[in-house]
Amino acid sequence: MLIALASGTAAHGDPAVTFSRPVPNLVPHVPSRTCIIGNFDVSPPAHHWKLHFRGPGTEAQTVPLEVVATAVNPAETGAVKASVTDESGLQTISVPHLPSGDNPGVLNLTLLPGGIYDLAVERVEPSQGPVAHHYKLGSPDRRLELGWEDPIRYIEPPYQAWAVNADAGENVSLEFFNDGVGFPEEGGGVDPIGVTLGIDSTDCTEIFPIQGFLLPTTITLPNFAGGTLILYVKGSAHYQMRKNSGSDRGFYALPCAGENRAPVARCRDVTIVLPPDKCSAFALINDGSFDPDEDPLFIKQDPPGPYLIGQTKVTLLVSDGRCRGMSSCTAYVTVRDVTPPRIECPRDLVLKTAPGRCSAPEVKFSVFATDTCAGRVLPVCLPPSGSEFPKGTTVVNCTAMDPSGNVSKCSFKITVVDAEPPMVKCVPTTNPAGETIPRAGENPSSGRNPDGFYQLFAADNCDGVNLLIYVKDSAEGPCGGAFVAGPYQPGTKVKLTQSPGRADVKPMAGEIVAHINTRGEPVLVVKDSAGNQRCHLCFVPPPPK
Repeated sequence: MLIALASGTAAHGDPAVTFSRPVPNLVPHVPSRTCIIGNFDVSPPAHHWKLHFRGPGTEAQTVPLEVVATAVNPAETGAVKASVTDESGLQTISVPHLPSGDNPGVLNLTLLPGGIYDLAVERVEPSQGPVAHHYKLGSPDRRLELGWEDPIRYIEPPYQAWAVNADAGENVSLEFFNDGVGFPEEGGGVDPIGVTLGIDSTDCTEIFPIQGFLLPTTITLPNFAGGTLILYVKGSAHYQMRKNSGSDRGFYALPCAGENRAPVARCRDVTIVLPPDKCSAFALINDGSFDPDEDPLFIKQDPPGPYLIGQTKVTLLVSDGRCRGMSSCTAYVTVRDVTPPRIECPRDLVLKTAPGRCSAPEVKFSVFATDTCAGRVLPVCLPPSGSEFPKGTTVVNCTAMDPSGNVSKCSFKITVVDAEPPMVKCVPTTNPAGETIPRAGENPSSGRNPDGFYQLFAADNCDGVNLLIYVKDSAEGPCGGAFVAGPYQPGTKVKLTQSPGRADVKPMAGEIVAHINTRGEPVLVVKDSAGNQRCHLCFVPPPPK
């Protein structure tokens, strides 16, 4: 918005107090009484006000008007007289000045809701002649509004607040004068006077920044959107002001709250440790904020909470409920999660080796982990699921970590047992003379390998060839009985024969280490380190005839 500041004066216009908008209640905690009003007028010796009652209903109600005679100067004597013609007739009160301080009087008025009434405040002079008079007006009933019908004269220097109403699109014009300048009929001083002015809307939006200037001066707010403006004014001496624009040219009295000092916001960092069942927390960062004027404080935090795990920057907004009465500070709320996730391992597993292998390949298992705040947590296991596990017992260690770094662990065992028996066989081999093994077709009566020379072989999925081979007699059972020949290392060459009468073993020289004779078919018996045993029949042809 364009804001114009110009020097000059204007002719005395016709004021209009219409109460076009409600007078805002900006400081509800402050008594509804005006600041000090000075009356130096000689002729006429009266100030003209308008009263407006915004009570409910249609029936007349009793509304108190406070008239306070205020002794600003020691020589201030006489009285302040207030007169109102209400629904009951002329009501008058005369309040004498005390040697010092305030002397309040109450005029009980009968007013209709929505009614507008004239109020005259006059000086009652002592016998020795006219002197300055000062007074205040107000009411404990905030529905009673006061508007100054005349241009405001002899405004006291201390900080004051007034409301004015502007039409939509109005070029708002506010004039400020020295005492009597621009109003020659009133007289008064013309000493240079400085005024500090700030203008806000009722929602405390700044319309005119606080600045100072010398009188006389005109403030213009072009093409204003309309609404109520709050004037905050402080002068170096008495001054006057007038509104010269719009359909409502009144000045409306606001409670004398004094110059507002912004509250002091004080913050502190806060750390919250969450209980096990919570994922967020509320926290207060206020660390003794206060208002130097002892106004009640309105405090809020942005964001207000609850605050999630981690660190959140929070702004503390401290207000005394008055325009230009806000301050802020920032702090950090740290919410810590110290509860580890819940992890569940499976029971210990016992598995068999895969065929031909000394391990269990691609072992699958499931470990579950959940966290109060993070939900499902992915556990990490060593060895991981899908690994190959060797024979024996392996401890699987699993760990689950939530986003806050809290850790839970569990473990279980996977035992792989060797349940596969070794392989064993007898392979025909050449006799010690190095002759070849006869073909069965050349000796049909005895079959292949009629000489009975065999090489013993054995292998295991876990023990390899580190095995011992025993030769037993199938006549004593499928895996033999008491008769035992051996043990022999895999690759050993022996001579195997069968005769019904006896079973025995005789050592031999050279590469054939023994001659083993059994009543039945010889049985090769081998057992691995896990106790798995295999029995294998060697079908030995009868000796040649």
